[in-house]
Amino acid sequence: MNSCPPIDCTEQRLKKSLEQLVTTLTTWSPDEALRLASVSDDIVGTWLERYSPASLRGYTVDLEAWAAWFIRTDHTESPLAPGRLAAFLIEERKRGNSRSTVVRRATAVRTTLRDAGLWSKDRAEAIRICPSRRPTDATRARKSSFLPTNLLERIVASIDPADPRDVRDAAIAALIIDSLA
Repeated sequence: MNSCPPIDCTEQRLKKSLEQLVTTLTTWSPDEALRLASVSDDIVGTWLERYSPASLRGYTVDLEAWAAWFIRTDHTESPLAPGRLAAFLIEERKRGNSRSTVVRRATAVRTTLRDAGLWSKDRAEAIRICPSRRPTDATRARKSSFLPTNLLERIVASIDPADPRDVRDAAIAALIIDSLA
């Protein structure tokens, strides 16, 4: 049975995942590995203050997944190379992870690199391939397809222009329908 409280276990796993990243980076970029190693304790402390236990667990799993992915794939460049960051996120989506999981993994990687002072414009561009949380036009179209196309016309036809409540209700309905479309 595990004897440490959940937050302590999460803290230990986070430290271990950062150490694993440092080890992986050492081969490819000793300077960046040294930088990450020098601020790992600060990152852990900051994250313990900044994030909920659930977020810490999620980010820790995400960093573990990133390190494990890099170890098990063929590679000829650093895990911090923009192409490798993008490849990791694309592969995570192809493996069947939900869009929100991939977004969280991108956030964990981005936050780690920012907090370590290793963030760059090229790396930011690579992370942008990550699916957005915003719905696409196709998603918005699917959401509105459950509404009858003539609903607004039917509402407008049923209002009494002399009754202020009918006019108000029709305006509210129009706003709701417009926001769904």
